[in-house]
Amino acid sequence: MTNLVSKSHLAEDHHFPSPCFYVDDGFSGGNFQRPAFQQMISDMENGGIGIIVTKDLSRLGRNQLHTGLYIEERFPMFGVRYIAINDNVDTDSSENNDLMPFKNLFNEWFIRDTSRKIRAVLKAKAERGERLGTRAPYGYRKNSETKKLEVDEEAASIVRRIFAMCAGGSGPSQIARILKKEQILTPTMYAYTRFGITYVGLDTQRPYHWSGDTVADMLENEIYLGNTVNMK
Repeated sequence: MTNLVSKSHLAEDHHFPSPCFYVDDGFSGGNFQRPAFQQMISDMENGGIGIIVTKDLSRLGRNQLHTGLYIEERFPMFGVRYIAINDNVDTDSSENNDLMPFKNLFNEWFIRDTSRKIRAVLKAKAERGERLGTRAPYGYRKNSETKKLEVDEEAASIVRRIFAMCAGGSGPSQIARILKKEQILTPTMYAYTRFGITYVGLDTQRPYHWSGDTVADMLENEIYLGNTVNMK
């Protein structure tokens, strides 16, 4: 919100007409395929933008080559003025832009260094046997205090039954048909109704639509042996 307020004040102070805000929360600055960023570029190419303002250069992007390409090539091509408030960059004034390439280089280095540190932390946790996954698999739930997995008895009873049916000679597709016929909620639907968690592939229109692949994945998942699987 602070970023939007500062840009709104700048637009008012400089009498920039009809400000429009493009927000890409949750997307890395190293990714130039961000939805709102791409929408902004599309609006620019259609002649709807005359000035682009960001809080600083890193908000435009954290890749030195691509950021420089937009500022020095793409924006001027469409007659767009670019301003980075905190970095004192304004393409209408060449006096303040001498350090811009170095700032872009530092922004790119920062995101790479952060990524390296995160990977090192995750690797250290994995080597200690700590689980890295953010969501518990079907049949488990994550303890809110310790963050460790614990058995979710309601779903675990279905997991045990699946393994028992497999041991009895039933294949994944046959097991899936039985679960569907008995109207057992699928793992994604169970997580949604029980914990309010949404997964990719959630289909609320078919809450009992078990597939053979889902069952096969469970039967092959080593976590149901009580093992911790990381860095896979």
